[in-house]
Amino acid sequence: MKRLGIYCIYEPSGEIGESIIKTLIDLKNVVEYIVVVINGIIHNKNILYKYVNEVVVRENLGFDIGAYKRVILDIKYKNRLKNFDELVLCNNSFYGPFISFKSIFDKMEKSKADFWGISSSERNLVQHIQSYFLVLRYNILNGDEFIRYLEEWIDEKKIDYYGACSVFENGLFWMLKKAGYCFDAYKRNIECDNYLNPYGSVKIDKLPILKRKVFSKRFYDEEKVVNALSYVKETYKYDINVILNDAYFNYGIKLNIQEIGKKQSSSVYKDFLQKIDMVSREEIEEFIDLHNQVYIFGNGKMAKHIFSCFFFYENNPKLGGFIVSDDQCIAGNCFRGYPVYKISEIKDLSEKALLLALNKANTRSVMPYLNEVGKIKILWKE
Repeated sequence: MKRLGIYCIYEPSGEIGESIIKTLIDLKNVVEYIVVVINGIIHNKNILYKYVNEVVVRENLGFDIGAYKRVILDIKYKNRLKNFDELVLCNNSFYGPFISFKSIFDKMEKSKADFWGISSSERNLVQHIQSYFLVLRYNILNGDEFIRYLEEWIDEKKIDYYGACSVFENGLFWMLKKAGYCFDAYKRNIECDNYLNPYGSVKIDKLPILKRKVFSKRFYDEEKVVNALSYVKETYKYDINVILNDAYFNYGIKLNIQEIGKKQSSSVYKDFLQKIDMVSREEIEEFIDLHNQVYIFGNGKMAKHIFSCFFFYENNPKLGGFIVSDDQCIAGNCFRGYPVYKISEIKDLSEKALLLALNKANTRSVMPYLNEVGKIKILWKE
């Protein structure tokens, strides 16, 4: 199997750590040619040449998909892409894998899928392969959909975090699926959140990786992380010191290796990735398909989540913009290129189709004020 690998690295410190080298050494066993793309500054890039074929340093634009596009559309690689059986897209957002890449690829070689990843989510409004590791196979590399998608929809100068999630992780997945390509995952339909539930991620889902951001201020929970590391230490041969050293250097979190393994809890929980009283993805898709144009009511986390799941990119003709209540404060008058309106600014409400991207309590509170709206779809079962 002939594979081209593109490994994206973003390190604010500018230093390549041992966890990255460990991943690259293992990746080299299954990938014939590896191109590392550095987003931003790097101080010790020469250390990489022992393990990879080429190193590209670029401005930190467009997250990992910007890095992948930089290589794939380079004439040198674009002309060679069809000579490979698989294209491996990977970033340094995780520790591991705790088993060998060879064992992962050996299992996935039995799959007839056209593209696959290490993990997928299929039980909620978010249905996709998680994009930290993605493999595209021969049929896709020899088609024109993937290249055309990069050229038309990936603008690395505009992509922010939500753009990366919507255009790359969600949008690319659904473009390929709707084009008729089949997908698969090493661990399919995970039940635990990679960031909020790292213990469940490694113990219940048996994911052979741990996301690095579990040590970040936003997600760090010592008990959950220690439980996860204890499970990894007892289950695999992976050197936990690699993780502990990186956590201390990059996040300032210091854990004692002697304590890892002593504190593993017997209790572990599954996440409710979609509440049982939420409507299905198919219901929302049907509502969108039925109307020439839809507006998202809301401008918060839920609204951005719905945009990422269903509309993906700027200039989608199906999305007219975002609408908020007149008394709501808004940070700006646009999001991802779409206008944000106060409801009093909208004419002919009776002709509009609104997708209410609000939690259950807020949905109840605004419904009495939306009597003039022609068509409304809420996220919650009635």
